[in-house]
Amino acid sequence: MEYLRKLKKNYYFWLLLTLLLAAFLRFYQLGNIPSGFLNDEANKGYDVYSLLATGKDQWVSFLPLINLRGFGDYPPLVYHYLSIIPVLLFGLNEFSIRFISAIAGISSVFLIYLLGKKIFNEKVGVFSALSLAIFPWAIGLSRVAMEANIAITLFLGALIFGLKNRETKRIRNLIISTFFLALTIYTYSAFILFAPIVFIVIIIDNSYKNKIKLKKVLIPLLIFLLLITPI
Repeated sequence: MEYLRKLKKNYYFWLLLTLLLAAFLRFYQLGNIPSGFLNDEANKGYDVYSLLATGKDQWVSFLPLINLRGFGDYPPLVYHYLSIIPVLLFGLNEFSIRFISAIAGISSVFLIYLLGKKIFNEKVGVFSALSLAIFPWAIGLSRVAMEANIAITLFLGALIFGLKNRETKRIRNLIISTFFLALTIYTYSAFILFAPIVFIVIIIDNSYKNKIKLKKVLIPLLIFLLLITPI
């Protein structure tokens, strides 16, 4: 009984089980469920394989730096470049194209634990992670090649480091938060409008909480502007 009581309060144990559950729900039969390539996945696969084989996308653009042409929707390119690794390892198939999305989904489960723990406590963190791990929408999103999945992971990372800076008052954490937030723009188009607003909120919050001097605010501001300028 004493062992069970200790196990009940061992949040790291429950977090590990939650992550294993999240991994199972996202990786089980990943190449077969959903069956076959979706249109967007097939287009991604073609671009990824073309970049891997020739350094050019399907429209013969050499190593594009901002986005791809795709079907005319000009998707951001982070997902495509990251997918080169699993395609190189596993070949061009449904599993390799969805691999990065599944990894991002599992990472989000861990990051939501950290966020819940930081804002509330470990118990809330584990419960939040479990909720996301078994949430049907999150599972479905992680089992198809969706750029939004990586953007959510990066966004959670930005929030965590932004909150961490409130406690540590180390500009390094604010810079990391800025980097993650800027990177979301290169991952999912909706963040072009959303990321700058969140960045301003994080800067104002940290400035008010920690009374950061202007010159320290300018560093992440310049980094953010520099990173998003090509957009």
